[in-house]
Amino acid sequence: PAVWVHPAIAAILLAAAALCLARAGRRAPGERPAGERTLWLVFAAALALGAVLEFSGLAGHVAAWGRRLAEETNIYESRKPFQKTIMAAVAAASLGILLLFIKEVRKPGPHRSLWWAGLGLAAYLAVSFVSVLSFHAVDVARGMLWHGVSPVDAVRGAAALVTIFATVSALKRAKGARIT
Repeated sequence: PAVWVHPAIAAILLAAAALCLARAGRRAPGERPAGERTLWLVFAAALALGAVLEFSGLAGHVAAWGRRLAEETNIYESRKPFQKTIMAAVAAASLGILLLFIKEVRKPGPHRSLWWAGLGLAAYLAVSFVSVLSFHAVDVARGMLWHGVSPVDAVRGAAALVTIFATVSALKRAKGARIT
């Protein structure tokens, strides 16, 4: 990928983390005070950690180290069942989150933005995790580039943008009261 892709995704993640922190400091009408604020803070922490991993390239280094270790211990070729199991678990978890999201977002109330932000974060984390696994089909997708951006990185960036838009929407609804 182009050299600007990971710093751009990291900048999007940092912006989303800052917005989540701002949202955690405000209360929307009809909001459950403790639970939603805690979730916004957890989202902010996860997004900030993702930004650090994007800037540092640490996830890629850990994946390369794991690959080298597997080759040195002669278990590299037996990794495929493990990768398929992990991919299936991530896909099942993602489907479960999507179905729960569809159910919960239909309910009225201020929680919709929280669910959208959570969906964006979950999509970013799932695609990033699958990308680090070095599954062959994902590696092929990472190799296809359009203006230096792979489809995998485009999805990761789009997922982070969903979190930003959801958080901005939540901030607009919670303009008034600050939590002290």
